[in-house]
Amino acid sequence: EPVPLPDVAAMLATCASREPLDLRDKALLLVLLDTACRAGELLAATVGDLDLKVGALVLRVTKSGKRRVVFMGARARKATLAYLRARGDVGDDAPLFATRTGGALTYAGLRQVLRRRALAAGVKEPGAHAFRRAACLALLRNGADVFTVQALAGHADLSTTRRYLKLLSDDLQREHAEYSPADRLLSR
Repeated sequence: EPVPLPDVAAMLATCASREPLDLRDKALLLVLLDTACRAGELLAATVGDLDLKVGALVLRVTKSGKRRVVFMGARARKATLAYLRARGDVGDDAPLFATRTGGALTYAGLRQVLRRRALAAGVKEPGAHAFRRAACLALLRNGADVFTVQALAGHADLSTTRRYLKLLSDDLQREHAEYSPADRLLSR
């Protein structure tokens, strides 16, 4: 299941201070949600892989082994810039998301961040992959076509992306039940 967007908002609300870890966690949550990249792909990214002017992040370590570019919107870029400024002068080879001591954040570290933020927000702890599912689903709900979502998510096969369409059909059924032309015609 995708992480519910209200849960993400609640987790982000726990990152309210200007402390470096709050800034990191806020940027991390937003980038996970906005890019639809796999956790391992994001954790392998370096500062040099990021172009904040256009919001592009080059993923060099991917499941397919092929380099891919993902994008982030203004909110994720702003949070990432604030985090990088708080970290100070780091080189292009530095990990994009780092521990307190400057080392690369690991998958276990990412799980710990998600656990801590979910607990503080009073929501169910999401897995890292739930952000990827939420990103793909939100892109589709917001009007992106399935081929764009496939490319952004790095799905080798369209059948993988089609799984998200099942969730969309549930949305459509719920909306139709509420706004059925024939049912509304009879109720007038």
